[in-house]
Amino acid sequence: MNKQPELIPIGEDRKIKVFLKDLPDGVTMDNVDVTFTLSAGHVSKDYPRASLRKNTDGDYYIPFSTSDLAVGDLIISAHVRIPDEDFEDGTRDEYPTFDPHIKIIPKQK
Repeated sequence: MNKQPELIPIGEDRKIKVFLKDLPDGVTMDNVDVTFTLSAGHVSKDYPRASLRKNTDGDYYIPFSTSDLAVGDLIISAHVRIPDEDFEDGTRDEYPTFDPHIKIIPKQK
């Protein structure tokens, strides 16, 4: 069953909840080095962890404006730098991608 995308007109401000699964013991969204990238159409914008907002429940959100992106399907990718002593520089890089089922559409008249 295909989930229908949420349609958001370009020019609107929104926030989207983000989280990381399967982090090693002791590593959380509070202490991991992560940058999320929102992409739509031919445009991408980076959101480092410092730009995220955390609510009282401990959930992280990216506040964003669709004006910063383009018309098209929204894709969220992340660059996560996980502490791992098995790697020469002490970190393991992972690049998960998420489909939030959002489509940015032209501004409604």
